[in-house]
Amino acid sequence: HDDDPISPRSARSPGSSKSKDRASFEFIEVLPVWLEASSCASKGKRRISIGGRRTSSLNEDIDNAGTGTTPATVTMEEVQSQWLTKLDALVVRPSSKKRMFCELFGLFLILYDLIWLPMQAFDPGDNAFTIFMGWLSSIYWSFDLVASFFVGFPIQETGLMEMRVAKIARSYAMGWLPIDLLV
Repeated sequence: HDDDPISPRSARSPGSSKSKDRASFEFIEVLPVWLEASSCASKGKRRISIGGRRTSSLNEDIDNAGTGTTPATVTMEEVQSQWLTKLDALVVRPSSKKRMFCELFGLFLILYDLIWLPMQAFDPGDNAFTIFMGWLSSIYWSFDLVASFFVGFPIQETGLMEMRVAKIARSYAMGWLPIDLLV
């Protein structure tokens, strides 16, 4: 116990130049997100495949080896959970390089529209560039509408980043989605 650099007794040991700094490490708070991840890892389960079989632990597979027994079928909730897990892997942080590039490109399109839309009052006519920009803008904003379902958001109360697709979709649907659909 005396060799543990975080324990209270070793943190207060005399003669240590860092003893005052270590005295603040009397406990470590484990966030609920960490507990959830470690509880999944400690169960020893493998991921469910879409093939229609439930997950089994390694011990169950070894026990069933050569006996001809097969695992039970999955429920609809398990399949939905599996799909949500796979979709969760597509979620990006709002500060990621990919998302920042998309946001900057959207800003470029907004600036283009700020210049081009008032010019429509003078009926400048269509050319290859304006047709291209019109299509590019339509495609980008359609893509951005779908991509917004896969961008995490901060939870104000905890300071954590929400990265689950179901929660993101609910938040987006209740917030910016109606406005994005009108535009």
